[in-house]
Amino acid sequence: VLIAVFSSFYTVQPSEEAVIVRFGRYVDTNPPGLHFKLPFGIDSAIKVRSKLVLQEEFGLSAQWFGLSFGLVALGIMAGATLSSRLVARLPSHRIVLFGTALSAAASALMLAWVLTSEAGGVWSVLVPMFVTAVGLGLTRPAAVAGALVPFPQIAGLASALLGFSQMLIASTYN
Repeated sequence: VLIAVFSSFYTVQPSEEAVIVRFGRYVDTNPPGLHFKLPFGIDSAIKVRSKLVLQEEFGLSAQWFGLSFGLVALGIMAGATLSSRLVARLPSHRIVLFGTALSAAASALMLAWVLTSEAGGVWSVLVPMFVTAVGLGLTRPAAVAGALVPFPQIAGLASALLGFSQMLIASTYN
């Protein structure tokens, strides 16, 4: 009961918005203040400050701001799809290494754009965000699979525990 109570309320700071996701699907966007969400990972509140960067600094409309988050989700899905196709050809540690290198390169590109003040506007943020998301999508499935391969007798339990832990931490954090 205490976990349900503590994981149901969250605070959105003045510089943030919270995107509410229920079982992975968008439900609502909440403004700053104290809010309630369903506990135990049913609802997740993803706090975003990128509105400050994308809308106020680059002047993105609310519609384009939403589409930019869709672009990140698309990057994660593209990376996971690519990972599922590469797993038959490459060992999982190579896929993890490739995904990590891809994300690092995208982050370095964003940093270079910022430091040289040759920023390409909003695309200097969105392109590296997308490529980083592709790297995450590549890395995560291969890393989890690689970690569970040596323990086939408990792979189901370990996978369930990982999912439960992620939801518990996300609901407690948010």
